[in-house]
Amino acid sequence: TVSFDERQASIYEAIEESFWHFGGAPRELLVDNARALVTDASVSRFRFNDQFLELCGHYRVQPRACQPRRPQTKGKVERPFAYLEEQFIKGNSWRSLEHFRAALADFERDDLDLRVHGTTHEAPLARFEQERPLLTPLPEGRFVGVQTESRKVSWDCLVAFRSNRYSVPAAYAGKMVWLRVSHGCRLVVFSSRRELLAEHDLRQGKGQIVMVPEHYELLRQRQGARSYALLSAHFLARFPHDRPFLDGLIAQYSTSPSGPLRELLALSDIYPDAALREAFRLASEHKRYSHVFVRGVLEHAAKPSPAIAEATPPPRTALPYGEVISDLRRYQQILELGQ
Repeated sequence: TVSFDERQASIYEAIEESFWHFGGAPRELLVDNARALVTDASVSRFRFNDQFLELCGHYRVQPRACQPRRPQTKGKVERPFAYLEEQFIKGNSWRSLEHFRAALADFERDDLDLRVHGTTHEAPLARFEQERPLLTPLPEGRFVGVQTESRKVSWDCLVAFRSNRYSVPAAYAGKMVWLRVSHGCRLVVFSSRRELLAEHDLRQGKGQIVMVPEHYELLRQRQGARSYALLSAHFLARFPHDRPFLDGLIAQYSTSPSGPLRELLALSDIYPDAALREAFRLASEHKRYSHVFVRGVLEHAAKPSPAIAEATPPPRTALPYGEVISDLRRYQQILELGQ
């Protein structure tokens, strides 16, 4: 497992991923005395971390801690990392995290799994095949009770995390989900039943919106462009920093926000984005969360986009005016013939 940090959640994730990689959990798990695993390593007051015990209980594993300053156990935990550092990391470089993971997998297969071990005189992969039946079967779902945060998905299918917003499938709009940081660089979203719903690269900064088009497919199938959630998503994709104005508009038109949203999106096809953002700012400043107010600001202070202006037909040329005088005797003849 590769991670950008050594936080408690990342350590637990690495342990959990090893169980799923091997298809089962061992009966015992030997660990060192890191604070994420052991809160007190003294002999008289020894105590495992409570959340680590929850993880072990989920996978039915008996944890066992190294004795301090005892190389017979401490070395077993640390020696593999020293070997990786010397034989794989030093002197190498990688283009990306994915490239590093692929190279590490090749190294583990060729240099570790298949190489005959000096103590057992067997290749680790061959020894593992003998021990595979002894593994404890895995539970139905992953363990999500450690370093996870619960969030309610908004009706525009977005969930907030660290000042940014990320999309989830439309079926979970308005529902509670679990969030967890994975490998220090990914946001993983689970349902209440521990089902994996979405994964996103964590964004730096604030106010960013990460949307996956497939998450909105259900809305398109059911309601098409009339859907309030889909319209909100379109608005935020175009104006990600104007969420406060959108929230005010939805609050003002709580019974039927779709119409005003469609009006705003129509205006966005006519006027430049900068003019619209200024109109949203003025609307929020005066607490006038209305598409009518925005349209009035744009018509008074903004000009249509050049492409729209060029597409506007030229004004019509007035036809020459001439006075026509009709002879009314013709109508008298028609009336007489009708009699």
